[in-house]
Amino acid sequence: MECRTFFSDETENFIRKRETAEGKSCLHIRLRTGRYQASKVQLLSGEKAWPMHWEENAQDFDYYGCDLAPEALAQGHYFAVETQEGSLFFDRLGVFFGERPARPFAAVPGDFVPAWAKGAVTYQVFPDRFANGCPENDVRTGEYRYMGKPVRKLAWGAPVEPEDTGNFYGGDIQGILDKLDYLKDLGIQTLYVNPIFVSPSSHRYDIADFNHVDRHLGDPAEAYGDTALIRLSRAVHERGMRLLLDGVFNHCSSSHPWMGRREDGGGTSDGAFANPESPWRNRFVFTDEACTLYECWWDNLTLPKLNYEGDPGLEEEMLETAEKWLSPPFAADGWRLDVAADLGHSPAYNHAFWRKFRQRVKGISEEKLITAEHYAGAESYLEGDQWDTLINFQGFTDPVSYFLTGMEKHSDRFEESLLGNAEAFCSAVKDYLSRMPYPSVLAAMTLLDNHDHSRFLTRTNGLCGRLADKGSRAAEEQLRPEILRQAVLLQMTFPGAPLVYYGDECGLAGFTDPDNRRCFPTENPDRALTDFYKSCIALHNGHSVLQTGSFAFVHAEDGVVSYVRFDGESQIYAVFNASGGERHVSLPFWIGGRAGFLEKDRIRRIACTDRDGADFTEEDVFLHYGMLELTLQEAAACVFAGDRAGNA
Repeated sequence: MECRTFFSDETENFIRKRETAEGKSCLHIRLRTGRYQASKVQLLSGEKAWPMHWEENAQDFDYYGCDLAPEALAQGHYFAVETQEGSLFFDRLGVFFGERPARPFAAVPGDFVPAWAKGAVTYQVFPDRFANGCPENDVRTGEYRYMGKPVRKLAWGAPVEPEDTGNFYGGDIQGILDKLDYLKDLGIQTLYVNPIFVSPSSHRYDIADFNHVDRHLGDPAEAYGDTALIRLSRAVHERGMRLLLDGVFNHCSSSHPWMGRREDGGGTSDGAFANPESPWRNRFVFTDEACTLYECWWDNLTLPKLNYEGDPGLEEEMLETAEKWLSPPFAADGWRLDVAADLGHSPAYNHAFWRKFRQRVKGISEEKLITAEHYAGAESYLEGDQWDTLINFQGFTDPVSYFLTGMEKHSDRFEESLLGNAEAFCSAVKDYLSRMPYPSVLAAMTLLDNHDHSRFLTRTNGLCGRLADKGSRAAEEQLRPEILRQAVLLQMTFPGAPLVYYGDECGLAGFTDPDNRRCFPTENPDRALTDFYKSCIALHNGHSVLQTGSFAFVHAEDGVVSYVRFDGESQIYAVFNASGGERHVSLPFWIGGRAGFLEKDRIRRIACTDRDGADFTEEDVFLHYGMLELTLQEAAACVFAGDRAGNA
């Protein structure tokens, strides 16, 4: 039995709303099988089963469908199929024969994710290191003390030091404004900016005032940078782009007036630090009567954890903050939520808070996006009433890094068994994606690196270590840009919203935090790599199937991974060789629903990269009875396109 003919998912190809003859709203659900393969098809949800009826034959596949009220699918759904060779089931992990519990397709009320976010190419900016557009607002050396030391202003491009949080390079909002046309030309659709609110550190994840933008990011003549953010928002929207802000609601700065911890070790008169009678005492969890020891994020005393359960007023203030920056005149398009699942002291409270958060945010506009930083399973947060989506670490960042480089995303560990392990890559991706509603998958940030992890380009050298023990030069040695090019083509063809971390497109290297926060290279950027990024982004933006199409693995064996993105009209096939040597593969490209079994069928190669460079020249390629015979060099990646009728 050819199990790969079976397919269904949560795209409009296989599930869509429509009206019944009686005028009621229902969901029309479809399953694809091989031609004449099935004798009986049923849809299962919970303990109930509904018959599915044959609807059409198209390109050597049969399609079965049924109409159901949305409430009938409250427990999700999967399929039971009888064939001449026996019975089987089909769910989000594919065909199974009853040996495991079903992984049902998600039952989410409606399409709750903003359409603009699906597949939107995002560019992440770390403000202090991207561009210095206004030197007059720079932090001055010795201007104040932070973590026991005077802060310092360093020259642009000076090497990052292991103790970096009190070092500033001068990047600001004007610098971002100056480079918006560069980002637009690159093909960027969404700008995501790391924290910009008042803070004593260069990373600004320790916020001292949630109500204002840091003055060092704004106009020198003004007390805060709020006006600069308004100008940025307007300029972004004038270019048809979107703006995401970083929402740090789990903790604040120890210098925030609520805590009031001074650099000299004392506390302010009103702050909760050292003052048990403070009006903000219950906003933190203290572990001593003197209020000098408190819960904090990862034992960082500069990041006291907020105690929402202890002070209902805190919850309302934060919800108002969330509304403020998404409303005019700032009008940001959404939040990226820092450590979102750690907000409260219990899962029950977290879920309750994010439900309220969603109501307030979506009350401004249903088009506002809620993206969460989360490293584990998030099924309970993605039910249409809390987050829209998340950063796809486990279903993209981790498996891609291991498959192409063997490296853990911090460069702390090399896993030889995972390097080029196509089967492990396929298994990890399928398992994690099957735990998310597909609308959330399509909007999930797919990133190779960010401000917390080593640069992907550095990981290609296979060197484990960090800045403190290896030094910055080691992060730049023995790099393999051909592997980065593979990763970028994978990123731009994979389901989700590809995220480019500033400077990756210019060849910026670096170990994990803080070395991954080097200044954008204003001198000697890798322009060939930038052009490659631009071509890959154009490929992604130029094919709607790469934003909203279905996804299925075609091949995962012997160091080679191939998958297809498809809808009712188009298919994009991507192939990657991480085996460490040359590989010849025979790929069943009919899986994407093509006219798959013709003797001779034409597709187009639209992109390829290997050790010798990249090529986006289109070239005709012929299939034989739906199969492509292909020889791949070491570190090669190829992308092919065709339509459902078998035309190139």
